[in-house]
Amino acid sequence: MATSFDMWLRQLAVAKKGPVSFLGATRGREFSVTVSLPGDWTGATMRAEARLYPDAAGDPIATFAVVGPILDGDLSTWTLSLAAGSGADSTGAFPSDADLDGVERFAVDVLLTPSGGSEEILFGGVLPLLGSVTQ
Repeated sequence: MATSFDMWLRQLAVAKKGPVSFLGATRGREFSVTVSLPGDWTGATMRAEARLYPDAAGDPIATFAVVGPILDGDLSTWTLSLAAGSGADSTGAFPSDADLDGVERFAVDVLLTPSGGSEEILFGGVLPLLGSVTQ
């Protein structure tokens, strides 16, 4: 899975912050993923964005909606999601498949701000977006 940002992915690995390969999202359909951390992260915030590549200028392609953390025992869980359809922050808002192979790959980073702390990258990686055959 070659991308235009392989060096960024290698550096994430060196920093032990990825790379993560998200399960493939499908264009026009809702996508969600859960992120769990051990411990009580009450008061912490998480955010995530998708771009064509790291440091791409302008607004992100999509900003994930984030719910959480939800504490269950000694585990804090967030849900990150993109909407269905073609509106803002949906899987349909991503650029078309330029090379017609049915899959486009986008850079995603997930940032965590502990309660009273500073925001840092938790992890980053690749979100594959699968084309849709059945409309």
